[in-house]
Amino acid sequence: MPRVSCTLSTATWGVLENYAEEWSLSLSSLARLAIRDLLNNPERVPALLAETYGPIEDERTPAQRLNGERLMRQMKIFDLARVADDLQGETSP
Repeated sequence: MPRVSCTLSTATWGVLENYAEEWSLSLSSLARLAIRDLLNNPERVPALLAETYGPIEDERTPAQRLNGERLMRQMKIFDLARVADDLQGETSP
Protein backbone atom coordinates (compact mmCIF):
# COMPACT_ATOMS: atom_id res chain seq x y z
CA MET A 1 0.00 0.00 0.00
CA PRO A 2 1.45 3.43 -0.90
CA ARG A 3 2.35 5.69 1.99
CA VAL A 4 1.53 9.39 2.19
CA SER A 5 2.71 11.99 4.64
CA CYS A 6 1.39 15.48 5.24
CA THR A 7 2.11 18.43 7.48
CA LEU A 8 -0.64 19.64 9.81
CA SER A 9 -0.86 22.72 11.95
CA THR A 10 -0.61 22.14 15.68
CA ALA A 11 -4.28 23.08 16.07
CA THR A 12 -5.41 20.66 13.37
CA TRP A 13 -3.23 17.92 14.83
CA GLY A 14 -4.85 18.44 18.24
CA VAL A 15 -8.38 18.21 16.81
CA LEU A 16 -7.45 15.10 14.83
CA GLU A 17 -5.91 13.54 17.91
CA ASN A 18 -9.03 14.28 19.99
CA TYR A 19 -11.34 12.71 17.40
CA ALA A 20 -9.11 9.66 17.07
CA GLU A 21 -9.13 9.17 20.83
CA GLU A 22 -12.88 9.80 21.14
CA TRP A 23 -13.68 7.28 18.39
CA SER A 24 -10.96 4.79 19.39
CA LEU A 25 -9.24 5.04 16.00
CA SER A 26 -5.63 5.42 15.03
CA LEU A 27 -4.68 8.73 13.44
CA SER A 28 -3.95 6.98 10.16
CA SER A 29 -7.37 5.25 10.19
CA LEU A 30 -9.11 8.54 10.80
CA ALA A 31 -7.15 10.20 7.98
CA ARG A 32 -8.01 7.31 5.61
CA LEU A 33 -11.71 7.62 6.50
CA ALA A 34 -11.64 11.36 5.85
CA ILE A 35 -9.91 10.90 2.48
CA ARG A 36 -12.27 8.09 1.47
CA ASP A 37 -15.27 10.25 2.42
CA LEU A 38 -13.96 13.13 0.32
CA LEU A 39 -13.32 10.86 -2.66
CA ASN A 40 -16.85 9.46 -2.36
CA ASN A 41 -18.30 12.98 -2.17
CA PRO A 42 -16.35 15.09 -4.68
CA GLU A 43 -19.11 17.69 -4.76
CA ARG A 44 -17.74 18.90 -1.40
CA VAL A 45 -14.33 19.81 -2.85
CA PRO A 46 -15.25 23.29 -4.15
CA ALA A 47 -16.62 24.29 -0.73
CA LEU A 48 -13.50 22.98 1.02
CA LEU A 49 -11.26 24.82 -1.40
CA ALA A 50 -13.30 28.01 -0.95
CA GLU A 51 -12.91 27.73 2.84
CA THR A 52 -9.16 27.30 2.46
CA TYR A 53 -8.33 29.57 -0.45
CA GLY A 54 -11.34 31.86 -0.77
CA PRO A 55 -14.05 31.71 -3.42
CA ILE A 56 -13.18 30.03 -6.69
CA GLU A 57 -13.68 32.65 -9.38
CA ASP A 58 -14.87 31.71 -12.84
CA GLU A 59 -12.16 33.15 -15.06
CA ARG A 60 -13.76 32.13 -18.33
CA THR A 61 -14.74 34.79 -20.84
CA PRO A 62 -18.45 35.18 -21.67
CA ALA A 63 -17.79 33.44 -25.00
CA GLN A 64 -16.09 30.50 -23.24
CA ARG A 65 -19.03 30.24 -20.83
CA LEU A 66 -21.53 30.15 -23.70
CA ASN A 67 -19.50 27.53 -25.56
CA GLY A 68 -19.32 25.41 -22.40
CA GLU A 69 -23.07 25.65 -21.84
CA ARG A 70 -23.72 24.78 -25.50
CA LEU A 71 -21.45 21.74 -25.24
CA MET A 72 -23.22 20.55 -22.08
CA ARG A 73 -26.61 20.82 -23.83
CA GLN A 74 -25.26 18.81 -26.76
CA MET A 75 -23.83 16.14 -24.45
CA LYS A 76 -27.24 15.53 -22.84
CA ILE A 77 -28.33 13.57 -25.92
CA PHE A 78 -25.65 10.94 -25.29
CA ASP A 79 -26.45 8.05 -23.01
CA LEU A 80 -23.02 7.61 -21.47
CA ALA A 81 -24.08 4.41 -19.69
CA ARG A 82 -24.88 2.89 -23.09
CA VAL A 83 -21.57 4.08 -24.51
CA ALA A 84 -19.75 2.51 -21.55
CA ASP A 85 -21.67 -0.75 -22.02
CA ASP A 86 -20.77 -0.76 -25.73
CA LEU A 87 -17.12 -0.18 -24.92
CA GLN A 88 -17.18 -2.90 -22.27
CA GLY A 89 -18.68 -5.30 -24.81
CA GLU A 90 -15.84 -4.55 -27.23
CA THR A 91 -13.22 -5.46 -24.63
CA SER A 92 -14.97 -8.55 -23.25
CA PRO A 93 -13.91 -11.98 -24.62
